[in-house]
Amino acid sequence: MKAMTRTTLAILFAANLLAAPARAQEDDAPELALDTIEDVMDTGTDAVARQMEEQEEGDNKRFRAATDDDVSTLTEGDIYRSGQSFYKVAQVKPNGNDGGRFVMERLRGRMDPSGTWTRVSGEGPLTIVSRLTLLDRFMSGGAVMYPIAILLLLLIIVTIRSLLYYRVDLHCPASFVTECATAVAAGDLQRFEDLSVNQKGLLAHTCRVMVANIRRLTLEEIKARVEAEAIHEVGRLSFPLRLMNFIAVAAPLLGLLGTVLGMITCFDSLAGETATQSKAMAMAAGIKQALLTTAFGLIVALPALFIFFIFNYRVAQIANLCAVSAEELIHEIAILGRDALLGPKSLKGTDQAVASATSSPSNP
Repeated sequence: MKAMTRTTLAILFAANLLAAPARAQEDDAPELALDTIEDVMDTGTDAVARQMEEQEEGDNKRFRAATDDDVSTLTEGDIYRSGQSFYKVAQVKPNGNDGGRFVMERLRGRMDPSGTWTRVSGEGPLTIVSRLTLLDRFMSGGAVMYPIAILLLLLIIVTIRSLLYYRVDLHCPASFVTECATAVAAGDLQRFEDLSVNQKGLLAHTCRVMVANIRRLTLEEIKARVEAEAIHEVGRLSFPLRLMNFIAVAAPLLGLLGTVLGMITCFDSLAGETATQSKAMAMAAGIKQALLTTAFGLIVALPALFIFFIFNYRVAQIANLCAVSAEELIHEIAILGRDALLGPKSLKGTDQAVASATSSPSNP
């Protein structure tokens, strides 16, 4: 038993003697590993150099990026890698320790950068994580994003114009209706004509048609002319609504077109027998383009659809108010009589004037 105990102690003692150099080597390992990493990042290695040479010549395209990381040590000329492409720092605008903006110029490769930059050489940070902005996502969507942006700009312009133009106080102001009714009741045709000429809007336009034909047409004919002109004017006023409807339909279709183009890019990246990392990244870029164009198309289409319904209701409201006001004015003309508005005639009494105004053309 004592022999076994001595043997065990001897084995443990020998194990401790052998483990001591190993522990000392482990204690020194982090510093050596850090120096090796620094050497690789500062001077580059043959492996990194070979990877750069394997990539095709870059197109010197510039990419703007923003980050919340500390880029105070980032300088122009530093080389960074993002994905399978290599980039050179072209411009830096640091904001102290709160991040900043920088511009990268593509030196090698043709793949667009991802959100992470790894230093190859220079004095900048080892890694930089960029912050994606709305502009970055827009630029990643491809060429289809530009017509979608044009539709968005057009929607904003049409919406602002519609807010200023589709107003009840512009097309059917209460003061104008009151003054016209007073002029008709007083038999002042010239006053009624002056009011309609000096006023803008749908009701004033129909009143001009009304007063222009009052001398030579019957009341039924005047009413038909006013209704026809009102329908034509409402159609003209509805042109911005048709434009909103077009935007609501065209924007998602453009997004669908971008989706199809992105999927074509994905399938092109899968062509060939060997699946590589660059092909996987190209496929991811195609899927990203497909999703971004669809999302931006819907972002434009949904507000356009809601805005269309809002202003369509407002135009219908304006048209109804103008129709009611025009009907009241025609009713006043029918009561007083067309001949009474033109001056004193041979008719005697109000009943005879009303009977002459409301009678049909075939009954003198």
